[in-house]
Amino acid sequence: MLFRPDVGSGKYVGTNPGVVVTWQATRHLQLLGVVSRFLSGGFLADTFVAEGFGFYSFTARYRF
Repeated sequence: MLFRPDVGSGKYVGTNPGVVVTWQATRHLQLLGVVSRFLSGGFLADTFVAEGFGFYSFTARYRF
């Protein structure tokens, strides 16, 4: 994604803390959940992501 040069005055883009939970249900089945939140810095203050945004994921993996 490209931003105009006058978008923000800061140099700090942001940080992305997150939590990952993995559960090995059986020898073959693994469940994985991820919650991550992007916290915007001054560089993105005047954009649509100024308030930050979240990533959410759930995965079920079956191995033979």
